[in-house]
Amino acid sequence: MHREIDVLNDEMVAAGGRIFVGGLSSASSARSLRAQSDGTLLVSDGPYTETKEHVVGFWVLKAADLNEALAWGRKAAIACRASVEVRPFYYSVEVRQLTGGRSEESNGKVWPPTITEHTPLEPEQNSPTEGE
Repeated sequence: MHREIDVLNDEMVAAGGRIFVGGLSSASSARSLRAQSDGTLLVSDGPYTETKEHVVGFWVLKAADLNEALAWGRKAAIACRASVEVRPFYYSVEVRQLTGGRSEESNGKVWPPTITEHTPLEPEQNSPTEGE
């Protein structure tokens, strides 16, 4: 299975669609944080929800449309031998690097990046439309 995922990752890179990929450690290593009504924070061992299925990894891809995203999802489900969920981002954030400010600690890269723009991709659910 790992070989099939590596091949798929290479295909995504070659197609210019892969933005980010991440594999997660097991759900048993998770810590859940919950805000309490008294303002304290409860930290507990284990995943946020009790379920038999857990997210074990994810891709962030650039796709022209839903059909292209579903095509990648089909390939991912086959490579991973597991269920795959495909959904768009609710919003996007454009990140641009600052000019100057290079340091040895950042290996010559500018850090931190600057978030310059927030663009909603879908209308907010349950928000009134103009004129209501």
